[in-house]
Amino acid sequence: MATEDNKALAKRWLEEVWNQGDLSLVDELIAANYVLHDPTRPGLRGRAGIKESIAQFRTAFPDLHFTIEDQVAERERVVTRYSIEGTHLGPIMGIAATGKHGTITGIDIYRITDGEIEEAWSNWDTFVCCNRWGLFLSCNRSARYFFEARKVAQGAISLNVVPTLLGV
Repeated sequence: MATEDNKALAKRWLEEVWNQGDLSLVDELIAANYVLHDPTRPGLRGRAGIKESIAQFRTAFPDLHFTIEDQVAERERVVTRYSIEGTHLGPIMGIAATGKHGTITGIDIYRITDGEIEEAWSNWDTFVCCNRWGLFLSCNRSARYFFEARKVAQGAISLNVVPTLLGV
């Protein structure tokens, strides 16, 4: 595909799938062996996985809207800088709705093969997200859990200590 075609595909992905919620397009735009690299959704693979993730985000933020701020492409890669606006009206990742409205920013890199997004790297401002939507305590606990789990994996602390450290 030409560079401009790849940019158009990435634009459709955000505007038609994420903004309009047209999950039927996932089968057209996303490769069957799709891999997402995003620390908030580790291990997300395939069309079914991304459909489920989009449905969860659109349920939690029914007015979710991506605005493409910049887009750069070279060969099979497209980099898209965007802002996301929405109101937190439903549960997501175990966090109850807050009713708060906000905007965050992010950058995605898509690798496109044969007219489909095969791999994506997503980096969005989760810290601002947590603060804007009043989720900081939940995110803070998740971050603490991650760092304590890392210490367990490195053998620095015992698994039995983690619940105490987290106040669970």
